Amino acid sequence: MTSERLDEHQALGPDGCVLRCRRLEKRFGRVAALRGIDVELESGELFGLLGANGAGKTTLLRCLLTQLTPDAGELRFHDAPLTPRHVQASFGFLPEQFQPPGHLTGEELLVEFAWGLRIERAGVHALLARVGLMAQRAKRIAAYSRGMLQRLGLAMAIVKDPEVLILDEPMLGLDPVGQHQLLSLLRELRARHTTVLLSSHTLSHVERACDRIGVMNEGALVFVGTVEAFLQRHQTRSLEEAFLRQVEPHGPTRGAESLRSFSEGG
Repeated sequence: MTSERLDEHQALGPDGCVLRCRRLEKRFGRVAALRGIDVELESGELFGLLGANGAGKTTLLRCLLTQLTPDAGELRFHDAPLTPRHVQASFGFLPEQFQPPGHLTGEELLVEFAWGLRIERAGVHALLARVGLMAQRAKRIAAYSRGMLQRLGLAMAIVKDPEVLILDEPMLGLDPVGQHQLLSLLRELRARHTTVLLSSHTLSHVERACDRIGVMNEGALVFVGTVEAFLQRHQTRSLEEAFLRQVEPHGPTRGAESLRSFSEGG
């Protein structure tokens, strides 16, 4: 771990909570994008965030990254008010559309970013190897495939050994080998007590990887708990079916439309 991290006992307190949302509200005009969000993320937890287009996931992530200011409620990091300085020092983020400058090579981009963190080239090479890009390190980013861009974005997100890692659709463009490697990396990060918030439309990966999930619908967090508890609530063995029953409990046709929206992104 880097020196940016607090001593574990000081950082976590008695309940082990790293990141806390309390009664979070955000409106855009007449639209309530977030409605009373309450959730706590613990050290080393892998938390999956689910929801169809317009459910409020992106707004919540932007609030957690201090890119948006909530209209009401509070965000706390180690029981102190969350600030942009906390995010800069202790958070890593992979956006859904990672678009780095194409004229650089993957290695050059990471070296430039790592320089400010006093990470030497050997550390950059180790990072490239962790995300499976060592063989492509000298290739211009403009020639990278979608999957290679995701790998590079993940390397950028973990270069400073963040305490909180937020991933927005990290499986995008990855082939089965890349997906398997990412899941293995997430487990490795969890073992290092990194708190991971994973927003994804790929239900199978969420089910395999996450300790708990949160399901958002119309700006509200309508479920927080384990996948097993969610399946039991809806009396099904299918996460897809449970999701449909949660977001569209009275309309199977509308539920199918929600699932299409969920699968297409947003």
